[in-house]
Amino acid sequence: MWKMMRKSLPGLLALGLLSAGLALANTGGADAEGNGQPEASPVSIAVLVNDLGNPYFQALAASARATARAELGADARVTVVSSGYGIERQRAQLLAAQAEGHRLIIISAAHPAALSPVIDELRADDIAVVAVDVAVSGAHITITTYNDQAGFMSCEHLAVELDGAGRVGILSGPPTASFLARVSGCEEALADFPDIEIVAHEDSGASYVGGIEAMTRLLARHADLDAVFSVSDLAAQGAATAARVSDRAEVRIASVDGSPAVVQALQAGGTPLLNTAAQFPRLMGSAAVERGLHFLRTGDVAEDMVLIRADIIHAGNAGRYCDWQRC
Repeated sequence: MWKMMRKSLPGLLALGLLSAGLALANTGGADAEGNGQPEASPVSIAVLVNDLGNPYFQALAASARATARAELGADARVTVVSSGYGIERQRAQLLAAQAEGHRLIIISAAHPAALSPVIDELRADDIAVVAVDVAVSGAHITITTYNDQAGFMSCEHLAVELDGAGRVGILSGPPTASFLARVSGCEEALADFPDIEIVAHEDSGASYVGGIEAMTRLLARHADLDAVFSVSDLAAQGAATAARVSDRAEVRIASVDGSPAVVQALQAGGTPLLNTAAQFPRLMGSAAVERGLHFLRTGDVAEDMVLIRADIIHAGNAGRYCDWQRC
């Protein structure tokens, strides 16, 4: 799918982000009639992410909090919690946010569909639900990286660096929409290179320890492994550690995230890490708050899906990358 859309996608994304900018420009303190009156009561916000140990989610949550304070005042109430990718835990967190009176819930969902009944309940209670990072059924608005494109560009760069031939393993993660799309995009890119073979998929859990374990299994079972694609930088860092410990540092590792640690490793050199398709979690977090508040004030969604294009980062351009602390 990504390959078919490549020629037109930059324009589509530009339109999406332009529309987001227009919508966000209208998120001042007007009420639903647009008469410029302040809101009758303050809006509190809940931010539900999957892993606060991941710098990506830390940056997203920090940006959402800062934007909420800029929009609502320094005393804005913002609650941030982590699900650990647990569906039942996240369902309980959603219900707790409802009970605590939060009017805007920003969620990186642990599952794309399992939470839809409780999200329907939130919507019936006039709570705005904005999905970030991954799509979830029932959300008013979804803001995410174009994950198919991110996986495609990472693996296309990997394939070129392999001169179009080699044996590749894939380190997958929890079955969220974003991770599944990254794998799909990678497989689509590699399919253009008939001399590249995908030898195995291993579940890394998208974590550092999971990356070590999954890479160790791959290396043990495939002595002629040339490269790996990881759905996250944390798992890629774990895979790089396993490769070095196993004296297999020549195995190249491509990834998605754009985390500061991986970008720094690419700049320094001497690492199995080859690239990372960078996401922009600070942009995602701020847009989620701005669009969610705009919807609460006006009832206007403007766009229900906003896709943010990834950028490929490698040793040749890592020094020019605007990292998660700034962008």
